[in-house]
Amino acid sequence: MDDEKLNKFIASTNEQIVIFGGHIASLRASVTVLKFALAGEMNRDHPEKALALFAQLEKQFLDSDPNEQQRKEIAEMMEAVKLSRKHGGTHEA
Repeated sequence: MDDEKLNKFIASTNEQIVIFGGHIASLRASVTVLKFALAGEMNRDHPEKALALFAQLEKQFLDSDPNEQQRKEIAEMMEAVKLSRKHGGTHEA
């Protein structure tokens, strides 16, 4: 793959990631609204207690999710690649 095709591929991929990020942000906002609504229904006097319960359940779920560790490792690798590129990276033949 030549440099021009690679650059186009990277630009296209970056564009898709930005779009995907927008969808994720929208989904997170929707989930937050639902949490607040449900917390108010669960405990009208102290909805913060229900929100704390949600946070605890989410942590337990993520800790038990076998894909979460893999996702973290991939995110760390991607960050290392970004830093490498930012600082010149290595150029191997």
